[in-house]
Amino acid sequence: MKGTKNDNDWRFYHDALTLMTSADLIDYMKAKAIYHRWILPPGQGLFEDDTALRNFRGRPPGDSPELMPWDNNLNQDAHVSVERHVGITSVYEKGDPRKFSKSTPNEGARAYKRVLHPTEGVAPTPKRIVQDCMLWLQALEEIRKSKGTLNDFAKRRGTRGEFSAEERAEMIRTGSRQRGGRREKGSGFRKCLVLHHDAKPAAKIKIEEASKTCEQQRLPGVDSETQVPIQHN
Repeated sequence: MKGTKNDNDWRFYHDALTLMTSADLIDYMKAKAIYHRWILPPGQGLFEDDTALRNFRGRPPGDSPELMPWDNNLNQDAHVSVERHVGITSVYEKGDPRKFSKSTPNEGARAYKRVLHPTEGVAPTPKRIVQDCMLWLQALEEIRKSKGTLNDFAKRRGTRGEFSAEERAEMIRTGSRQRGGRREKGSGFRKCLVLHHDAKPAAKIKIEEASKTCEQQRLPGVDSETQVPIQHN
């Protein structure tokens, strides 16, 4: 949020992943003045008279990716965007500041920071964020309808997945595993892919190279470098 209009009043929410609730991370967030920005249930009043919910007072509840837009799908958007930018900017020379790379941990971190930058970043797009936030509301309604139990809409995939015995057997047989949360096919991911301004010149080069290759394939008997027709004696 640094440098944006919410620089001083930003907040964040996350469910109770072990990483997020570890003493070391909490101490780190407090030292960095981040912890107080975490949206948590009130420490007093809420749940106080409910013996079943009292343990959640003042701490993050749940471990539900379907209720976390970032966990649900947006992480994957960021990963795909970085991979796409690495491929497109491969035409740049090593050391070119416009290049996206994952060749080292530092280069990988730099690539993600650029893709996720609050003002110059390109993924996830606002449209995709809104889309997943709306899915969060749908998930809450579906959980309410099923009286607090998981259903087909909120079925977990990936690391926190809950699968039937038949589904697990099929994954073992095929070596596959479903990842991410619910999103209908054709929901517009490709339409939401946006290029970082540093990658646009590289994309133009890629398109020109591809066009040239296609043209050469349509013109047999032409030298690939000089474009001069080959003379056969």
